Parts: sequence; structure tokens; C-alpha cells
Amino acid sequence: MAEPLQPLSLGQLLDRTVRFYGRNAGLFIGIAIPSVLMALAAQVAPMLITVPPLLRPAPGMPLAFHPAAAWYLLGYVVILVVVAAYVSGATTWAVSHLELGETVSIRRCYGEIRGHAGSVVLTSLLAMLCAFGPVAAALLLAVVSPPGSLLLGTFASLLLFAGVIALVWIAMRLVVAIPAVVLERQGAVAAIRRSAALTKGSLGRVFLLLLAAMCAFFAVTMTLGIAGGIGLVVAHSLRVYEFSQLLAGAISGVLLTPLMSILFALLYFDLKVRKEGFDLEVLLRQRPAAADADA
Repeated sequence: MAEPLQPLSLGQLLDRTVRFYGRNAGLFIGIAIPSVLMALAAQVAPMLITVPPLLRPAPGMPLAFHPAAAWYLLGYVVILVVVAAYVSGATTWAVSHLELGETVSIRRCYGEIRGHAGSVVLTSLLAMLCAFGPVAAALLLAVVSPPGSLLLGTFASLLLFAGVIALVWIAMRLVVAIPAVVLERQGAVAAIRRSAALTKGSLGRVFLLLLAAMCAFFAVTMTLGIAGGIGLVVAHSLRVYEFSQLLAGAISGVLLTPLMSILFALLYFDLKVRKEGFDLEVLLRQRPAAADADA
């Protein structure tokens, strides 16, 4: 094992995440690239396809309210969730075996995840529905409220505020659900319950870790976005600017998605050590035996 698993302070956990990423950057970026390219293709495709007349919005209709746009947005969100689930699952598996000093390859990571990809993706979808459900309900109420309705507008605003708070709280409770699927072979519902149990009593630390991760994400994204803006000034082309922004998003995804997955995997180890005297080597040795027993 590269370093013994022991309870870590917040600073030690962040430092270990950065050092772990730095020592294995090629592996983790390689894990993220195929999935992020899929998401990028889903973004670029509508820009290159000519929309048939029957699918074009009627004059005066906002594009966001067109059925085709709604279905595309739903499909794109599902693709993002699936992509993030695969990257997170493969990265978690890589972290667990690198911690034991083993040699890990990109093909092996995705090969190991393939056997329970359904549980990984379903866990991510359920977590997304739990976290964003209240916010989506508030936004839907705001859209369907009659113009000028003060009562419904106020209620929608309060519901939106409560939904954002619920989103943060649920995200903190479910942050280690994917590691529970990958390392404990839990089903989707069981993994969500497992994550909620592990994070109980540690929400303060989890919140600060999520805050640090989001700050890193926005810092990198804004830096790359500024570079895209410079491209617009130089090229004087809106299309060049749009593609540069998409490229900036893809680069930030390749760089940051593995970093967050490493952070959440190490957080999972830390919570297990604190609550259960966790031994990673014992857990990984027990998994094949459990799989054989199930068979």
C-alpha cells in the first residue's frame, strides 16, 4: 500500500488528493478522455445539424419551450450523468488498487466497471433525481404560474430556495454512493443508503470538501472561458467562440472530473476508517469470494 489508511484532517485529505492525482495524472486523464469526448460530441452535434422545418420553433416561441429542445436537453443531461458515472466508477476502482501499490491500466479500469455498470449509472441517476427534484419542481411551478400571480410567484421562490438547500444537503449525503457500488458491490438503493449512513455526523467536513471542489471547478472553467473570449476577439467569429467554449468545457471535464472522483474515493476511505476501522486490502480480497458465493 502506498500510504497507510488512517483518519485524515481536511487539509491532509485535500493534499493527498492532489498528490495522488499528480503521481497518476496520465492514468486519470486517460480514464476521463473517452467519456468526456462523448459528452462533447453530444454538444457539438446540434451545432452541425440542419434542423428540419417541422422541428423549428414557431415564430415568437422561445427555443427553450420547443419539444425538440426539451427532449435534447433531457438526453444531454442523461448522457452527462452516464459519462460522469463511468468516469467516477473507473477512477474509484483505480484509486483503490493504486492504494495497494498495484499496476493499473485504463482498459482494466473500464473492464472492471463494465460488470456492474448498470448499478453505477442507476445510482448516479437516482442521486441526481433526489438532489435536483425539489429544484426542478420549483422551476416548473415558476414556468406554469400565471403572469402577475404574486401568491404563486412567492411560493415558487420560497420553494426554489428550499430546493437549493435540499440539493446541497442531499449531495452531501450521497457523495460516496459510487464508491459503495464499486468497492462493496452494493445495488443502487443500497449504495445510496450506505452513503447516507457513512456521511452521517460528518456533513461539515463533506460540505467544505464539496466547496473546495466547486471552487476548483469554477476557477479552471472561468480561466478557460476567458481564453475562449480572447479567441472571439482575435477571430471575430461567433462560431469560433462557441466551439472554443465547448472545448474549454471538455478540457475542464478531463482535468477535474477525475480529481473530484479521487477526492470522493479518498473521502469514502476516510469515513470507513473513522467509523469501521476500514482495511482496504481485506475488502478487495473479500469481493471475489462474495461474487463466487452469489454465483
